[in-house]
Amino acid sequence: MTDTHLVDTNVILRYLLADHPDLHMRAKTFFDAVRTGNRRAFVSESVLAECVYVMQRIYQVPRVEIAAKLTGLLGYHGIGGERLPMLRHAIGIYGATSLSFVDALIAATAAALQLPVETFDEGLRKYLDR
Repeated sequence: MTDTHLVDTNVILRYLLADHPDLHMRAKTFFDAVRTGNRRAFVSESVLAECVYVMQRIYQVPRVEIAAKLTGLLGYHGIGGERLPMLRHAIGIYGATSLSFVDALIAATAAALQLPVETFDEGLRKYLDR
C-alpha cells in the first residue's frame, strides 16, 4: 500500500479558493503537509482540467491567477507523478496564452513526447507553429 493520496478537485478548490471555512481548513491541513513533503499527493490531468474549468467559469478567477495558484500547488514537495513537468508546462501555456487548458495540455504533451499534433483548431495550430 502507498502513502500517496489521489486528490479530488473539490479538495483543491476548497484549499485554493477558501470559500468554505471548515473544508478549507481540512484541505489546508492536508496541503500544508504536502507542501513540506510530509505527505505525498498525486493530482491527475482530469482533476487539473476540472479545477481550471470551475475556477474560470464558475468563480470567474482570471486565468493568470488560476495558473499562478495551480503552479504553486504543483510545486509542493509532496506532489508527485511522472507527468508533473508536463502538467506544469501546460499550466504555464494556459496562463500565458488564450488557449483552453485542454489545448495547453495537448501542446505540453506534444512537446514532452516530441509528437506532432493533428488538429483543426486554428489557435492551437498557431501556438504549435510559432
